[in-house]
Amino acid sequence: MVDQEIVEGYCSELRRELEVLGTPADRIDQLVSEIEQHLREALSETSNADEVLRTFGSARALAKSADRKSTRLNSS
Repeated sequence: MVDQEIVEGYCSELRRELEVLGTPADRIDQLVSEIEQHLREALSETSNADEVLRTFGSARALAKSADRKSTRLNSS
């Protein structure tokens, strides 16, 4: 149950950060879905949620990184 709250909280924050950056809605949905899968998988492999979150980094940093990558891909 705690893992569910962690995943939902992180994904909600990630979605907000991507929206602030002006990421297109379809790209937001794709990114959040991918990250949600990765988070669930990582959390299923360990009981240390703090370690998993440290590995992923903040939702803000991840959103900025994903936005930069999307921008570069769309510019090519």
